[in-house]
Amino acid sequence: MNPLDWRTVPLQKVASDILGLDYIPLQTRLKSGLEKVKHPKPYICFSEFSTMQAKLWNYEGGWQAIINYLNGLGYDCISISKEKSQLQGIIDHCNQSIEQTISDIVGCEFYIGLNHGPSWIAYSLGIPYVMIDGLAEEWNNPPNPYRIKIDVGCKPCFNNIDIPINRSWDWCTNGNKFACTKSITPELVIETINRLREDIKR
Repeated sequence: MNPLDWRTVPLQKVASDILGLDYIPLQTRLKSGLEKVKHPKPYICFSEFSTMQAKLWNYEGGWQAIINYLNGLGYDCISISKEKSQLQGIIDHCNQSIEQTISDIVGCEFYIGLNHGPSWIAYSLGIPYVMIDGLAEEWNNPPNPYRIKIDVGCKPCFNNIDIPINRSWDWCTNGNKFACTKSITPELVIETINRLREDIKR
């Protein structure tokens, strides 16, 4: 029903185009209706999973390096994925209700994730978040100064209408190499986390 190819416009614009409305980007103000989780230490929330491998952070050992770094800073790291995490040094809140997940995010200092639903939840709650992204153009998602993306020479596949989209798990237009996120190092993610933390203090 969209008069424009949905891969060429921001996700919010898809709805306004179908309804015939002028597109005005809005930050949804989601209210959890729940109290913040009472936690004895500062904590962050994260989710390492998504619906396609191209959306994952495909740097081997990357997530564990980030968890180790944050644990060393005194943070608890709460996994809010539906899928079970195998990472060490985390608190497992996997496969809980969406209400409990929202409550976790409301109380966290910041969120770390991917181009996936929980990042939109953090955005809607006004929680700063680091997004590790490879497959989409920057305009595809909410504006975020902590979005991490590296140019590896191929146009982001999710918004490249010259290439038919493929919803299979291992779809990659770069010969299944997933170079877009394999090239994102833990050092780059840590640098972004530190910048976010400094901005929170201001």
